[in-house]
Amino acid sequence: MSEVLYRKHRPSLFEEVYGQEHVIKILSQSLSNNRVAHAYVFAGPRGSGKTTIARILAKELGVQGVDIIEIDAASHRGIDDIRELRDSVQFQPTQGDTKIYILDEVHMLTNEAFNALLKTLEEPPAHAYFVLCTTEPQKIPLTIMSRCVQLPFKQATEAELISFISHFALVEGVQLSEGAIQLLAENADGAFRDAMVLLEKVMGLESESVLEPIDIINGLGLVSGLHVDQMMSKIEQKDLNGLLSLIESLADQGVDIVEITNKLLVKLSRGIVGSMSDSGLDNKTKNKHNITMLKALILAREDMSILKDSQVALIAHISDAFVLQEVSLVGDDFENTDESKEIIDSTIISREVTKSQDSEEKSLLIVKEDVTQLSEWERILFAVKQKNSSVEALLKESKIQSVDKDRIVIEFPFAFHKNKIESAGNMDILQNAVYEVFMRRLSIVCTLKDENSSKKSVEHNDIAPPPDELSSDDLLAQAQEVFGGQMIE
Repeated sequence: MSEVLYRKHRPSLFEEVYGQEHVIKILSQSLSNNRVAHAYVFAGPRGSGKTTIARILAKELGVQGVDIIEIDAASHRGIDDIRELRDSVQFQPTQGDTKIYILDEVHMLTNEAFNALLKTLEEPPAHAYFVLCTTEPQKIPLTIMSRCVQLPFKQATEAELISFISHFALVEGVQLSEGAIQLLAENADGAFRDAMVLLEKVMGLESESVLEPIDIINGLGLVSGLHVDQMMSKIEQKDLNGLLSLIESLADQGVDIVEITNKLLVKLSRGIVGSMSDSGLDNKTKNKHNITMLKALILAREDMSILKDSQVALIAHISDAFVLQEVSLVGDDFENTDESKEIIDSTIISREVTKSQDSEEKSLLIVKEDVTQLSEWERILFAVKQKNSSVEALLKESKIQSVDKDRIVIEFPFAFHKNKIESAGNMDILQNAVYEVFMRRLSIVCTLKDENSSKKSVEHNDIAPPPDELSSDDLLAQAQEVFGGQMIE
């Protein structure tokens, strides 16, 4: 069985390492001056070469064989494991004059384990060296960090990854176009190891000619910069339908939804940071929209870690963000109209609810929906959210149309939301929530708003008079219903 590429081409000398020149320079000078520290913290993103450089350091120190002790702190994180390490440190090396301990993912150690390690780091034997590797240095206690020399590892740049992939593609005899190399670099997430893994996957694609980006996208389902640009364009145009269609299309093509969400997060955040210096009104509005979308993507990304269907999480939170913005924009438009100014000038609306009986009587609103029904819907949403927040987001803009002995009819504003809820897993969650609220099994009927608009105009014609027949008192009552609060005479 052939050896995987990232092991086959793992550097054994500092000169063979791509990137991390600053780290290599410091370690090389320390070795030349015979002033190597007894403990280092190598902190940086995954796949950046932390354990590789730790092994090269061991080689340069003359450590051999069993005296290079690598410990996965994620699976050996308890105090007993560190006590065992502490005891073994006292023994002399079996070969040569030195031994080195490389602790990977050291931030996973328990507090008790860190405390047990502290004394050894404070007074290490002359023959012992330690390299603590971590992707999350903020989780390491300051008492430990202060006893070590900290060397930060940086994420690989796109130029470094392109050079890296080009070199090893040539070594392995893989024919890649410049566009294909660029695509692999974009999908390596700043990690040399990930780039090597992608190159190995590409080697599995059968091709007698030079591989182009489209071959790799179709073969591996990778995310291209074009995909991200297309999604950014839909977001900036505030085209929800176009964005949802694009997500479905990319999912059908086999594009990794989690990966494209990650890349969209990066691009959107960089765009927000880059445009903050412009204080124009249009730019503020654009930033407000982009920040809302950024928050939605963060929530979607969190839900993707617990959901099997990443597409549902992404679409639910994006749709929710667009709907919330539409409500906000409607509110902004109303506040800027002459009609709104007249209403606000003639009535003082307070949002603070008083406890006196008189205030309660004056703040009674004409509510069109059944209060009990509204309360039941809120309880259903709450029960759904406990199981799955993405499903709750799909339901948030829907409402109960009717409830009878055997069934409940739920009205949806969008066909996509309705279709997603009607899928087996999501419908089960909704069914259980309905049972929790009504304490009986009801068949659930999902309808679209447009399908019922004509029925509602006929069946509920007696609920409220046409707008031109409303009295001034009715208008004030409706204003209170929209904005909340009470009227002070």
